[in-house]
Amino acid sequence: FGEFDATTLLNYNQVWPRDLVSAAHTEFGVESVNNVAARVREFVIRMEEEHEGDCIVLVSHADTLQIAQTYVAGADPRTFSQYRFVNAEVRELLQNVASLPAPVPLKYSASEGSWARMKKQ
Repeated sequence: FGEFDATTLLNYNQVWPRDLVSAAHTEFGVESVNNVAARVREFVIRMEEEHEGDCIVLVSHADTLQIAQTYVAGADPRTFSQYRFVNAEVRELLQNVASLPAPVPLKYSASEGSWARMKKQ
């Protein structure tokens, strides 16, 4: 996570709003959303070729999985942070935007001075 690797979630909150603006940004030394999507694409294609007809389980960090799901579904990958996984959640990657869960947008918290995900009602 660039300069914020192994730091608190509050630091990560500085990156997600920038991801919404540009999937190409690399501020704070982070890998761009576009680069992550390209790596995931190459990996999925390779796995499909090597394991045709098999079920494949991808295990990774949340951001990588969220970028993968938005990319595969055909959604705007800049919005990946709105499609959060809970710990140990299993989701099927489908080439269908309707397969995504309801988004949980980011909002700015003036009291905390950072961006965070809005809580579900």
